[in-house]
Amino acid sequence: MWLLINIAYLFILPVLLIKAILSRLRGHPKRKDFLARFGFGPRLGTCSNRVLIHAVSVGEIYAIRQLVEILQKDSFDVVISATTDTGFEQANKLFGQQHDVVRFPLDFSWSVKRFFNRIKPNIVVLVELEVWPNAIEYATKRKIPVVVINGRLSERSFKMYKLAKPVLAMTFAQLHSIGMQNKVYENRVKSLGAQKVSIDGNMMWDNALIKDTVEGSSELAMEMGINLQKPLVVAGSTAPDEHLMLKEALPDGVFNPNSSINLFVSNMLSSSPTDLPLPNIFLDITILSFQSITIPLQYYFSLKLKF
Repeated sequence: MWLLINIAYLFILPVLLIKAILSRLRGHPKRKDFLARFGFGPRLGTCSNRVLIHAVSVGEIYAIRQLVEILQKDSFDVVISATTDTGFEQANKLFGQQHDVVRFPLDFSWSVKRFFNRIKPNIVVLVELEVWPNAIEYATKRKIPVVVINGRLSERSFKMYKLAKPVLAMTFAQLHSIGMQNKVYENRVKSLGAQKVSIDGNMMWDNALIKDTVEGSSELAMEMGINLQKPLVVAGSTAPDEHLMLKEALPDGVFNPNSSINLFVSNMLSSSPTDLPLPNIFLDITILSFQSITIPLQYYFSLKLKF
């Protein structure tokens, strides 16, 4: 099976290379760690309780903060791997001083074998269903349990996964356990051949800190032009149609009809702030500059929404 998968990857690889070249021509940053993507890198020492947590990008990296802290307190040797450059950089910022941060390789059998021989994990934790056939098959042969946490499977990804169901059914069956966020995701992954599936909720909520005040919030609000005397609604990674949904979702009577609220909208898919179409319900748009702020969202808007 691994031979057929490798051949399929080789056919896809030129497409990915062309995509990377076009990305560079558009001014996007150069892809980093070419050799690491094929499994090369420093070799870690042998450890009897090493947990490899694979989080693809920034969102998944943030989701595992509490998990990493708990494992560290229980004296596990935690290694974090990431795929994207932004995820790798954020993992180093959050965990690099106390844990090894590595690049997860492309799913060629030789890359995966080289990677596992270097890292020597005792268990592999995949965040949000990052399932790669060769990696999971090799871990299974080495008797290394592979578990999925915070699993999600969008409708778009589900349609793509169904096209590869003959291959993925065997891959999903090899997973030791799968924790999905909700019933919808559970049903989708079960239809692909997954077993030992549970519903465990969304780990992002585990990282939420409920406090009356947060250190530095006043300075941040001043820099962003947010009026702390007015309610603030934050909408992240929204699409144009969702702006109208947001307005309709706000409860009636909460705000004085003659006043306004602060609405903070970020859209991670836009290449520039002007790419975000805004309906006429938004007034007094101010595009802010946040070069000194490290929140991982690309663009920010301070808007006043009239009620």
